[in-house]
Amino acid sequence: MANGEFKKHSSQFSILQLKGLLSMPFLNTHYVTEVLHVQPHEKYFADMLSYEISQWIKGTLCTGHQVEQKMLINI
Repeated sequence: MANGEFKKHSSQFSILQLKGLLSMPFLNTHYVTEVLHVQPHEKYFADMLSYEISQWIKGTLCTGHQVEQKMLINI
């Protein structure tokens, strides 16, 4: 398999996980606000969420990709 190809696995659970990654911050805004101290409508949050989702897709669904570690909030 070449780099960038999808791994062979069950797609049903991957779709459920992706749906959860996409919808949770907007269905549970109080959780995002309390834990991350940001609002889902802020550009910073949208940028970090899209980055994390793209890293999850590349690391979980694609072959030959190293997931880059990046902290959402500096502690």
